[in-house]
Order: sequence, then structure tokens, then C-alpha cells
Amino acid sequence: MGALPKNRWLAASTLAIILPLSLLVTFKFTGLIGEPQTPKTITLEPITWKMNKPSEYIVIDDQIENSYITEEVAIIFHVSVFEYREASPSSPFWGKDGLTFGVSVNVSLTKGFAHSLTIKFRPDPNTTIFVHQEWILEAINSTVTEMRAYGTYLYEAYLTASISELSTFLKTQGYLVFIDDYNNEHCANLTLEVTYFSENEYQKVIVPIILQVLNATQSSEG
Repeated sequence: MGALPKNRWLAASTLAIILPLSLLVTFKFTGLIGEPQTPKTITLEPITWKMNKPSEYIVIDDQIENSYITEEVAIIFHVSVFEYREASPSSPFWGKDGLTFGVSVNVSLTKGFAHSLTIKFRPDPNTTIFVHQEWILEAINSTVTEMRAYGTYLYEAYLTASISELSTFLKTQGYLVFIDDYNNEHCANLTLEVTYFSENEYQKVIVPIILQVLNATQSSEG
């Protein structure tokens, strides 16, 4: 099976927030405000998505969102689970099962400036994740500066992007591949980290989403 049609992914990501620029953006680019030093960290509670492992290919099209919204900033982390693949012969599954998913990020500020964002993809020991730079479908007011396309339990996949304006949007997609031959639970932690400057200090907001695929025994016991 080939790549997902673009219109399905475009329909899944609709948020766009346009807010006025602040004079602090000028300070950022003229060097009057330095790079972040030990930012204040805010960690949100994770949003967990679960499904029972099916025995054949199915279209899922589920949407998961976790967000942090105040008077000065809106950070929205959105994950779309597109489909479950059973013994898919195509890359990167090569006969294994797994999920295809998409990720989008919206960041908007009313004052201060956004510095950077990082999306981390950490699977459990029975799972790997593939996120490729050529699959970054859209990046508005952001530039990917660093990326690891392949993630395991020990070495997570990630991408880091710099942010050039008060409002930014980025979306990409990836594959969650089950590498074991058993009916185990499979889990991935997707985490967005956004660093921005406001009220005379840097702040980092950590926004987690967890994807879980359970077998029938785990489902009945839960």
C-alpha cells in the first residue's frame, strides 16, 4: 500500500491562529535577548489513545489533541491515526504490522516570541518509528534544523525546528512498526516541546500524547 492521499491529511489538520506581532520579535533578531537559559518548564498531563489490535487492515482516522492555551500563548499538538496495517509488504513495514499516523503543531503568541519546537517519538521495546524529513508536508514560519528519522526505545526519533514568527505551523507523518512476532502491547510516546519568551523569561511547555495498541487479553483484563 502506498502513501496516504494528501486530502485525508489536510482534512485532519485545520487549526490556524493568526495573531499580531510584538516588538520583542525585533529584540530577538537584534540580539537584545539571548538564547534560552534554564527555561521555566510546564509539563501537561498526557492524553492517551488506545485501540485493540485488529487481525486485518482497517482505516482508523482517529484524532487526538493535547493543548496548552493561556492569554499569551496557544500550543496545540494534534495526532491523526490513519490506519492499521497487517503484515504490510511495503516500506518500512516489510511484512510487519503497525500504524500510520500524522502529527501537526500550531504555536501562536500574543506577545514575546517563540524560539523553537521539538517533537520526540519514543516507541516501546517491541516497536520502532520512522519519520522522514521528506515527509514534512508543511512548515509555516518554521525551519527544521535537526532530525533523526528512525526511533527505538533507546534512541528516539525527533525533529527540531526554529520559529521565525509569533505564529507557526508544522505537520509531518510517520509509521509505527511492530517488530516482534507476538501479540504484545505496543506503545509510543509522542512529545511536543515548545520554548518561547514572555514576561521576561523563557518558558518550555511539554505536551505528551501516548498511542497504545492492546491485545485481546490486555483489553479484557482492563
